[in-house]
Amino acid sequence: MGSMLLSLVEKVQRGSERALDEANFNDVLRRNRNIDQQFPTFDDRVDAVARKGGTRMLTQKPGVWKFKVHSGTKSTTWYENYVHWKNIVDVIKDKCADRRLWKADKSGVDRSKLAREVFYNTDIEIFCICPAALYWGAAYTLTQMGAKYTEPENRRPRVRNPQQKGCLCKHAAQLFEVLPAYIGTMAAYLRKFYSKDMQQAEAAAKREVAGVKKAADYLKGREGTPRDEESPEEEEK
Repeated sequence: MGSMLLSLVEKVQRGSERALDEANFNDVLRRNRNIDQQFPTFDDRVDAVARKGGTRMLTQKPGVWKFKVHSGTKSTTWYENYVHWKNIVDVIKDKCADRRLWKADKSGVDRSKLAREVFYNTDIEIFCICPAALYWGAAYTLTQMGAKYTEPENRRPRVRNPQQKGCLCKHAAQLFEVLPAYIGTMAAYLRKFYSKDMQQAEAAAKREVAGVKKAADYLKGREGTPRDEESPEEEEK
């Protein structure tokens, strides 16, 4: 009981720590919602990026996806964008242990369900190479959120965006509009780069379930065992 309580406390503490300096996909979206207060035409500029050429995935490596995103104004210009899946192995292990994500026959985790959970629950870092990300303060705000990939940016945008509205440049914002469409890609990505982690997590979950079942069967058997009758001598005592 004590170990279970300690485990619960540790989970709460980790969740509290994450809220201070980590960000997942939805955290970044929420942080960017107020950007139109500083840049009223921001959504129109993001739409222009989509019309010019949008987003294309370039490469996948363990922990990092690389994209190119078209300029919203120049017909031949693309900007590299990166998504770093920071704690993806920890999330894989945690979600593989969640029996609600397993197949109906309980033979293992459902890879499609797992991909969605990993996509939305992994802490991420973002980086766009465009000058605007630095000039208008997105790089600084992402740094403060713990969500800036590559080198941190510690120069506050005191003139261009003093209230730090938003956290994405228009190219990264366009990437985030289409990124959920890559959840299917995430499933294939997990199979390619993290099969061993998934298999180990599944095996650990199966051992835990087997141990719980064994304990439950033992207790059930104990409950069904008739108690020994007390001896006359014990009754006299």
